[in-house]
Amino acid sequence: MNEQKLTPPEALEALERRFELGQQNYKDEAWNAHTNREKLDDVNWIEIRCDHARWHIAHFLEVMDGLREDNGDDDGAAIMWLGAMLHMAYKRRKALTK
Repeated sequence: MNEQKLTPPEALEALERRFELGQQNYKDEAWNAHTNREKLDDVNWIEIRCDHARWHIAHFLEVMDGLREDNGDDDGAAIMWLGAMLHMAYKRRKALTK
């Protein structure tokens, strides 16, 4: 494997800040590497997170096109959070169905 890291450190830092924001906003209800792993089994919960990420994608594109002001929320980090959550849900499902 390549000794150099391929993932930009700034992206990983933004993702970590997004997890921290979730911990601040949702306290004991937050999903992260340490809490509420069972949420990954709840398809309805996952669908709600996907719908929210769609909003971030649309907002990001509008900001990039100059159609909307940047509200300071890191849409890219929110989208990465969704990817991380979906990855972990997939891994959990595979492990539980073996």
